[in-house]
Amino acid sequence: MVLAGLIRLEGVEYYFAWKNLKKSNTYVLFFRVHAQDLAKYELTNEHDYPLITSAELLRNYTNQDYVMEIIEELKVSGRMKKYSRFNTSLLNKVLTELSFARTYSFSPENVYKDENTFVGGKLLKDFNAKDKNLTYTFEKSGDEFQSITIEHNDFKMRLTTNLASLSLKDFKMQEVDNYQKKEISTLTLDAVSFDKLCNMLDMSWFWDSNTGKMKKHYEVIQTITDFEYKIMYQLYRELEMCKKNGTKLNISVDTETTGLNIYNLSENNEDRDHCVAIPISWKPDTAYVIFTDMEYFSNVPNQYAIDRLAQLFENFKGERTITIYEPPQDYWNENKVVTLQDVINASTGMCDLAQDCNTAKESPKDSNTVKESTEDFNTVKGSQTTSTQVKQMSFFGNTEVVNQEDSHQDSTNDFIDYAGSTELADFTDNFELTDNLNPFGEQSAKTTDDLTTTDALFHSINEQTQGETTLAQLYAYASKKSGTADDLAKTSKQIKFTFTRELVNLIGHNIMFDRRVFYMFGKSFYFNEDTLQMAFDLNPKTVRGSVALKGLTHRLLGHETPELSDILGKGNEDKYRYLYDILVAMVYGCADADYTLTIYHILRKLMTSRMYKEYKRQDVQMLNILSISEYYGMQTIEKDVIALAKESEENLKILKDFMYSYVGTYVDYVNQREHLAILLQSGKLTQEQYESTIDNIKVSKDAKYEFEVKASEIRHVMYDILGYKIFAWTEGAKKLPKTDKYVMKKLASQKRNEDSHTFGTMTEDLLVYGADRNKYNEYLAKGFKYKAADMCLIKADDFNKCRNPLAIVLTKYAELNKEYTSYFKPIRETNMEGKIFKNYSLARIETRRIMNPGQTMKGKLKALIRSYTDDYYLLDFDMSQVEYRIMISLAKYVDMIRVMNNPERDYHTETASLLHGVPAHLVSKKLRKSTKCFNFGIPYGLSDRSLCDNLFGKIDDANMFATRELLQKWLKSNKPVSDMLNQYREDALVEQNISDDFRNYIDAWKKDELGQYELNVKGERIPTPIGMSINEKGFYRIYDLQDLDKAKKGRIERAAGNYPIQSFAAEVFRIILTRFYNRCEEEGINDKIIWHMLIHDELLCSVHKSLHPFYIYKLVKESCMITMPGHTKYFVGINIGDTWAQCKDDSREAPVIFVERMIKKWDNGDFGKGPFWFDDPWGFIKPYRDQYVQDRILEIIQRLQPDVMESPIDIPKLLATFSNYTVRSYVDDYDMNYKITKKYDPDDPDEQIQKSNDEWASRLETWALNVFGDGKQMIDIDGNLKILHKKGSALQSEIKNDSALAKTTIIDNSLPDGLGMVASPEEAHASSTDNNALLQNLGELIFDEDDNDDDARDITPGLLFDDDFNQDDSYWEFDDNDLRVSYDNYGEDDEVEEEDGIQFIDTKNADSVAACIKIEKPMQNITMLNQQAIIESKHYKVTQKCKNYLQPYLSKSGIRIVFHEPNGLKRWQTVKQKTDLKKLDKWLTKANALIESMVKK
Repeated sequence: MVLAGLIRLEGVEYYFAWKNLKKSNTYVLFFRVHAQDLAKYELTNEHDYPLITSAELLRNYTNQDYVMEIIEELKVSGRMKKYSRFNTSLLNKVLTELSFARTYSFSPENVYKDENTFVGGKLLKDFNAKDKNLTYTFEKSGDEFQSITIEHNDFKMRLTTNLASLSLKDFKMQEVDNYQKKEISTLTLDAVSFDKLCNMLDMSWFWDSNTGKMKKHYEVIQTITDFEYKIMYQLYRELEMCKKNGTKLNISVDTETTGLNIYNLSENNEDRDHCVAIPISWKPDTAYVIFTDMEYFSNVPNQYAIDRLAQLFENFKGERTITIYEPPQDYWNENKVVTLQDVINASTGMCDLAQDCNTAKESPKDSNTVKESTEDFNTVKGSQTTSTQVKQMSFFGNTEVVNQEDSHQDSTNDFIDYAGSTELADFTDNFELTDNLNPFGEQSAKTTDDLTTTDALFHSINEQTQGETTLAQLYAYASKKSGTADDLAKTSKQIKFTFTRELVNLIGHNIMFDRRVFYMFGKSFYFNEDTLQMAFDLNPKTVRGSVALKGLTHRLLGHETPELSDILGKGNEDKYRYLYDILVAMVYGCADADYTLTIYHILRKLMTSRMYKEYKRQDVQMLNILSISEYYGMQTIEKDVIALAKESEENLKILKDFMYSYVGTYVDYVNQREHLAILLQSGKLTQEQYESTIDNIKVSKDAKYEFEVKASEIRHVMYDILGYKIFAWTEGAKKLPKTDKYVMKKLASQKRNEDSHTFGTMTEDLLVYGADRNKYNEYLAKGFKYKAADMCLIKADDFNKCRNPLAIVLTKYAELNKEYTSYFKPIRETNMEGKIFKNYSLARIETRRIMNPGQTMKGKLKALIRSYTDDYYLLDFDMSQVEYRIMISLAKYVDMIRVMNNPERDYHTETASLLHGVPAHLVSKKLRKSTKCFNFGIPYGLSDRSLCDNLFGKIDDANMFATRELLQKWLKSNKPVSDMLNQYREDALVEQNISDDFRNYIDAWKKDELGQYELNVKGERIPTPIGMSINEKGFYRIYDLQDLDKAKKGRIERAAGNYPIQSFAAEVFRIILTRFYNRCEEEGINDKIIWHMLIHDELLCSVHKSLHPFYIYKLVKESCMITMPGHTKYFVGINIGDTWAQCKDDSREAPVIFVERMIKKWDNGDFGKGPFWFDDPWGFIKPYRDQYVQDRILEIIQRLQPDVMESPIDIPKLLATFSNYTVRSYVDDYDMNYKITKKYDPDDPDEQIQKSNDEWASRLETWALNVFGDGKQMIDIDGNLKILHKKGSALQSEIKNDSALAKTTIIDNSLPDGLGMVASPEEAHASSTDNNALLQNLGELIFDEDDNDDDARDITPGLLFDDDFNQDDSYWEFDDNDLRVSYDNYGEDDEVEEEDGIQFIDTKNADSVAACIKIEKPMQNITMLNQQAIIESKHYKVTQKCKNYLQPYLSKSGIRIVFHEPNGLKRWQTVKQKTDLKKLDKWLTKANALIESMVKK
């Protein structure tokens, strides 16, 4: 429907049209003359083009020559677009006048007509009012205006024409910025009146239509006087009673705000929202809403109300004394502001009046008014009210409400009792309505019989208020008499009330938001209860991620309270401030507080004592803490973030344009094909001409097909236009093809056939915004794949190989758009002052993890997160492998628990050691990563196919065989864990016996396909079988066990294996966070630590620079590194920096042992007593950390080589025996001492091993120079003696004779932990001659002499498996996303792998899991270890002869040969599986025995 007419604005006439559709409102302003005639018409009143003379003709002039401005507002999404030819804002002025008229409150004597009739089931409203300020007339049919007339000052509007349509498709509309959008949406707000609300919703919970009595005591507080007397004084009376009785007072508090931006922003920031009302309740069916910044009503100042309430609700220790103002005896008589309920309940004859009001009567003045039958009217009885009235909803019915200990009276008596006087009853008893009572004056044609229930209320109040009958005027009247706090002190008796905080049990719903609201005013309310969290803890599926109270009231009480979306429409939930019907504002505000209190009692009864205790300890304190973290958000380097936001936006545009072009050219191509087909069928083309033409179709480069990137249009493009295969359908009655990420992944994985049509291929990679293509090509040429990847959006090769390439582009778009909307869009559209704000939720994830959308933040943005101000530094700490530590602890895996008590041990490495039979320090990164796949996947219920896909990136028979073999090994080597997981899964399938009350709450009753409950023969509901997983704290996950097929059972078992572990990890993290917070509070420094971000098991916060970093270490260590009976120790990694990126740098992480040593120094007073100030905290820490790393390496080396201080450093020995892999990695932090000039083949794993070992040796030299200085001797990686000098100037002394060799030959290399001894110079000299003879005789006896031993010299001793010391930041972290990558096949012969013959020995005394491994040796000199043959060789010439023997067996896959020589391990090539190693072993036995005998001689 389009309503149109003439308006006069600022002396100029325009035409105005209002197009009101179901999904949008559109407002159009027309010139009366053609745009080119504007100047001429204004000067001469002449025109060359047609003049618009009637609103009926407007649809003929909807073009840019006549249309001046357009505003289109979508009702659901709130999006707004605008067109303005001359960049004017005249429409804003028109909408301002329209809003003024619609929200204006007329006195009853100025209302000439206000009639409601029903025709065809629709309410027809006819309204006419006029006073000295405004004339306002309208007719409405349902929600739609049929006509509007407004006269206000020099503004005139008369809309009377209904147009069938108004097409605006030719206008290019622009998105409205956030500031204009907020202004316009306020002006166009169409709040529901009380009448309409009653028509929409069942309000029987609020009033009884049969008796006309209200069931609730709801009241609005608008003045300081009322606030002090009706809130503070009454609370004092209740608390005094609780103090005497030793009970607590349950008080529910809520807030209404202008929006959700309740954050740490400047007061003058227009995007900063604030509080406008505070609902509060402490007795059943009784509530108050304190107006603090409502647009159309008087208000109690926000700061005053919050300051006073904070005296009761802040968390404090001991006693507190506050001032209470006692109302004077005559307050209730003099105060004319009474609630509607009190008037109704106390007025005699009101019941009869209410019944009369529910019957349609003919108005004496308008006898021809259309009337409906009494029956029809009764279907909407109670719905007719004046324009200032609002409808109400029914909630309780006959529901029994849980009362507090001292609250048993009905709400009216409660009110009188609070007043301390019965005069109110006398006051209301004087109200009697008679048929001839006409308080509205001579201008009003209404009689009492025509009044609705609400009219009657005004009528009865009117005599006492001397004609001020509108609610707005009524409360304004009261506010004039309210006075100030100073006046209260003069007129009221002051009471000093002393109490403790334990008397108050403060309740909220979604308390993190409300706590932020109060914190904005400098007050820290402490909430003791949160009904949202209670509901979630009882059953996560009840909440389902929603914070609305409405769902709970419907489930628990069978009714629904009104939501703001019901009252204001979707998208206007932040406009409570602009409600102009005070009944609506009162009912909505009070109901939130009232029902929060009611629901609390119900939920408390459902909770077991154990769960309630843990909820209070685990959840409530975290909610209070994290609300302040939300308030402060994260500070960014604003300039760089804005640039990044611009880049993100442009990248989205690039992807959009590419998609439009791709689809457009496809559509053009298809259209041409279809046209040719038509020509062929019509005979205008021969078959030969058709085939020739169709192979040479040329599509237009400018062809575009634009579409919105949303599900409905993507669905049309992919499935209807491009014809992609449908892989999944949505659920529900109307099934549609899915477009989610899983479907996109499936589509993107479909490869194009080589002979398929090559339409739409990319000729070059699609690059990011601002990328230099020449630079990109240069990176590709040089092999800098990571740098090149950062510059690329879509790779042409990936796109061209894909059968459904648009899926690749859409996936990338969705990924970037999620980041843009989550982080960058708020920064670009609102003034966030360079901060990023994200809200937590403890009531979203079933495994009880704390959710924060910030966890998806990418690395580029993390690098721009900085400390709160320049006076702070950033602290980041996260728990080390917490879920794995919990898993082995719950499984009572004693051996692994003891190993993991060492902070330098890593679970994945230790498990890989067990799984593959490899000493832990020889586990490669690739092997560790593949083991991590099992460590993660098995507890979380991944199938063998999923494990195979994650492990190898490809599912085939060979990979599946290898996966299953490894899976069996994992289950065997981790038997305590696998047994525990199996028990969890079995327990979840056991049906639980639960109470009917709890069954009602979780709705565990069988239903049919229509959602109706199924009944047994007795008419009783049939229960659904329920299973549970319960964690160590008593929280649980619920499973529906009905219709349990194989697929459903598998889903339950997967969840059941995961829940106890992950949920208990969430509990442990809550424990350490609350311990840290409480410790800081005990130390009095909480005001100097600002929490910014919480992600799973990581906390990022700002610390004031006056706090010593090692003092912070002490607090974190003592609070967060906890132990529990039967558990392994829980460690945290601590990082300090100026940005989050710096805090994620592994080189900055404080090792646990380093932390302990620095704390010891702090406790000893080594750093003084302060005061402190650290401009560069990391600059202060770094020298201490560097010294620790240096010392720690030396400690391990001294254990391996006790005489290292006097003797040469033995590099080959250290490479072979340095089993502490954590400290071993510290060496990688040093620079290389000499440049390695050798070129390594990147495709040869042996060469890469050699490169890694060469680099490690060079870095160890740098470490040695720092410790020993120049001149220290070292046996290098090749067994040569050298003297160390800095940066490549080392003087090597190659050992060319056997005498020199003897000086460095290790006599006993078999002792554990490198306890072999170096021969003394004397011993070596004495044996030199014998050694020469030995070697000569050996060669003569059993070898064919071969002096070409270069191969033996070049083989680098090193690790058994590929290793990569350039570990990424996530190397030591638990990261779910780690399983999303594809793994290379780390062993080509896994399917024929032999038994390792692993046994476990001395598990009680071993230093590590690796030390528990015993390898069976079926051969004397060759050890088979995980597809490797380790050959014992006493001399390099023995090695050479072995190589000669093995040469014919060389193969690309099979058994890897490793030689164990006196100077270390040397990895060689791969030989066939069928190689006769036993024959070689027999020969080695003789050769090694001969060498040993000659050595002895």
